[in-house]
Amino acid sequence: MSSPPPATPPEVHFSRDGDWLIVLLHGDADLAWMKTVIPRVVAELDRAPAVAVLMDARGLRSRMGDLDRYELGVSVAQPRPLPPIAFVAMEEFVDPRRLGELAARNRGANMRVFADIAAAREWLTAATA
Repeated sequence: MSSPPPATPPEVHFSRDGDWLIVLLHGDADLAWMKTVIPRVVAELDRAPAVAVLMDARGLRSRMGDLDRYELGVSVAQPRPLPPIAFVAMEEFVDPRRLGELAARNRGANMRVFADIAAAREWLTAATA
């Protein structure tokens, strides 16, 4: 019997693509860690404003249930407006019902969840035109 591969600590990296903030997420993450990312994004936006946020989580591994997705979506909603946010993840990570997205949008966040980075970029381009 083989043991599971060792967990890779989750990491977040920030970069810029023009006036967009790019957030690269990778590693093995749980809900508690994921909920720490949004305040870090807000701090980065305070440091250097952006017109859009592209969160690329295709390198992230996580097992999240419906309640986790809901809680994560709720954590995206902030007391102040944020620029449009596109969250991109591997197809198996993305909930086809978009429960987290719905929770965030119902609380005023302008965000969408995608499994295709080209579609995410297209949406952000339209949302910031």
